[in-house]
Amino acid sequence: DTTMFPDMTAHLRYGFEDRWEGALRFSDMTVPRYKISPTTEGEGQSNILGVQVRKHMGDPKLERVTVYATYDYMFGGFKFFNGFQHVAVTDTLFLDSKNEGLLAWNIKTVGAGFMISHEWGRYVPYYGFGYNYSEGVVRTRLKSVFDGGLVSPVIGEGSHSVMGTHQLRMTLGTMRHGRRVNWYAATEILLLGSKSGRAFAVHMGFSVPIRMGASEGLLSRSESELKDAPRDLDADELPSSMIILR
Repeated sequence: DTTMFPDMTAHLRYGFEDRWEGALRFSDMTVPRYKISPTTEGEGQSNILGVQVRKHMGDPKLERVTVYATYDYMFGGFKFFNGFQHVAVTDTLFLDSKNEGLLAWNIKTVGAGFMISHEWGRYVPYYGFGYNYSEGVVRTRLKSVFDGGLVSPVIGEGSHSVMGTHQLRMTLGTMRHGRRVNWYAATEILLLGSKSGRAFAVHMGFSVPIRMGASEGLLSRSESELKDAPRDLDADELPSSMIILR
């Protein structure tokens, strides 16, 4: 069966001198309880905490290259619930049971990659490639509780270490600069890893520049320090630093 679920991601970006940029990332995906099959229901949640460092090079009006490094910590779990009737405990004893299952994960990922972009008026199409290396632990747990209290609950647990998982992704997208809000849409295609060539993701969202810090004269800045500013801002409106909420 299928179900709709929300997946919210927030980026907090800060620009530094010499066209460096740092970012914090938080992602929350919550799957509400729904029927996986006629007899089984499930629910789940997955969260990501991450940091990123980026370096911009080149002229945005011609071609800009951005290289980056990332670290992400992903954790969460998926639960399922069902029940069995008339389970044969012995040849003469039959009981009903309620079952709960858990699949939980704690995964750490480091990555690096590059993006190439080019401005066309208010639009900025871009493409790039990113490599990720992951390791962590996946845990499972199954618990069955029988009616009547005649049989103790049955619990089974297991764990598996995820070591040396490699992934290569290709990203294609575009951004549109607005006066107040920047909009973007992108797709990611998995080129290396499990389900390579078949797994993909589509992203849509917006970014909002927030002015922080004291203003300073733009005449003291070199042209290279202004290359990564939104093109729709006038010179006297350019903030000394920006946080991007995406």
